[in-house]
Amino acid sequence: MGVSEQETNIVERKKNSKDENEQEKERQFAMHELKKKEKHRGH
Repeated sequence: MGVSEQETNIVERKKNSKDENEQEKERQFAMHELKKKEKHRGH
């Protein structure tokens, strides 16, 4: 019983880390887009 519970936790953690990676990519992309806009506004 304890093992299956642990396995579930590991799977959940992997899923969460994947979601975090996706969010990080989106955040990086958003920052990148923001910087491009800032540059255009500066000129």
